Amino acid sequence: MSFKRILLTAVMPFCLVGFMTQANAQVGETQEVFDTTFGSSKINDPLRNATIYLKGGYKIIAAFADGRAKSVSYQRMSEEGPLPISAAEAESLLKHNGVGVTWLQTGTDRGGESWRSSDGSLSADYKAEDKRLDVMLGRETAESPKATPSATPTTPQSSTPVQVAATTPVTAPTPATTSGTYYAALPGSLQKAKERLAAGDPSLSAALNELIQAADKALKETPPSVTEKKKPAPSHDPHDYASLAPYFWPGPNGSLPYVRHDGKVNPESKDPDFNDDPRVGHMSKAVDALALAYYFTGKETYAEKAVKFIRTWFLDPATYMNPNMDYAQGVRGKTNGRSEGVLEARSIAIAADALGLLNGSVSFTEKDRQGMKEWLEKYYNWLTTSEAGKGEHAAKNNHGTWCDVQAARIAMCLGHNEDAKRIVTEAEHLRVGLQIEDNGSQPFELSRTAAFSYSWFNLDALTELATIGRYAGADLWNYSDGKKGIRGAIEFMLPYVDVPAKDWPYQQIKERKENAFLSILHQASVVYADPKFDAVVAKYHDAASMPFQLLFVK
Repeated sequence: MSFKRILLTAVMPFCLVGFMTQANAQVGETQEVFDTTFGSSKINDPLRNATIYLKGGYKIIAAFADGRAKSVSYQRMSEEGPLPISAAEAESLLKHNGVGVTWLQTGTDRGGESWRSSDGSLSADYKAEDKRLDVMLGRETAESPKATPSATPTTPQSSTPVQVAATTPVTAPTPATTSGTYYAALPGSLQKAKERLAAGDPSLSAALNELIQAADKALKETPPSVTEKKKPAPSHDPHDYASLAPYFWPGPNGSLPYVRHDGKVNPESKDPDFNDDPRVGHMSKAVDALALAYYFTGKETYAEKAVKFIRTWFLDPATYMNPNMDYAQGVRGKTNGRSEGVLEARSIAIAADALGLLNGSVSFTEKDRQGMKEWLEKYYNWLTTSEAGKGEHAAKNNHGTWCDVQAARIAMCLGHNEDAKRIVTEAEHLRVGLQIEDNGSQPFELSRTAAFSYSWFNLDALTELATIGRYAGADLWNYSDGKKGIRGAIEFMLPYVDVPAKDWPYQQIKERKENAFLSILHQASVVYADPKFDAVVAKYHDAASMPFQLLFVK
């Protein structure tokens, strides 16, 4: 029977409330209940990993996980296609899916409307473009505000979907529908951002929009894997990470070994046929954006996709990465791997940290958590005991700083807080004391052919390490051994990123990207309570839309 004919058999008048009340199928119910209630019109949709049921003029799309419906979508159908769902219909559907709770409308969201249940266990979106109501399992947390139980949901404000322009700010759900720790953000900042967004503060909406766009892009992407390389690592194990050192080029007449040309990237090092560096970066950016989007919106779709990236890179037997960087940044004709290659694994620390934002997600299972803990423990052991790891930690420049960031961030994720505190405390002398001069300059970075870029790169690592220290109980932000410390290093760079910018007196063979400093300047403004840093940030027209605004909130 054709899909159109199935719809035509169900155009008889009916009482929606009566129909839905008599049917037990709802979010959280088993697939068996759905099949019993609607099974006569069941259509499997493997592309969406869902089952479509047709009943009483409705198309009901149920997505199942572990045998239960994690989301249910409702579309009212006619011979001409989908029809808008009225306020009364939406009320009945919400009531059916939330017995004993109050539904609270949280605002408009990209051309539709959104709600959440008072206990945080359910959320709902009206998709104006698709004329569809989606009801999903929510995330109840210990901090979730409780409302007086009620069998009557809040009635949507309008039966006509509100069309919102693309530039309209995304409205976040009310606070505490999701929770989690994210060590790259200043303590308390994510919660402050969520509360301000829920209160309608427009100053953060552009940053949230930018974040959501990045997450939506990631939803459409295929998770990468180390096993995609056409040429495997020197070990011939397809699960080993491998890459080529970016600044090494063929010798005279194409001879071996390759020789170093600082700051000049050899395109070979970015060729995905034998380099995993582009892939691990892609993975971490996607997981980071998706996890943050889940935190701010509570939409399980983002968490589900983030978990797919994680499983593909770390856990699935066919695609996982071995927990080491033995073959990172090899040099043709000289070595299969270098300690400097550990730098590329900072992407692993980003992804590991982002997982803390998935607390409460039904997609991120206990099996996933245990699998990631085991993987990260093995990698952390390799990082802190291998010759490559110890060699990178001994580096005096940005390589050593980023090694500390990576180790401290993963240590915090694993609960090794004392390790993280030790790493940050030792950085007082090993990094801040040795890297920053009395005038705030960073001589190890100024000696490079891209001195501006590397001055930013090391400061980016230092500020991230200092923020991790806030969670570990160490204050690197304010450390000074009589010199200027991190604040002095930021102030040294300030004239060169101001608008207009002062001429850079050191070597810089590649394009200067002044806006890369904006995140550092904004952090400094928050940490040091000094408006001069944000005064420079405000001169960049795109600063308000940068997601760092959500991570460092006054």
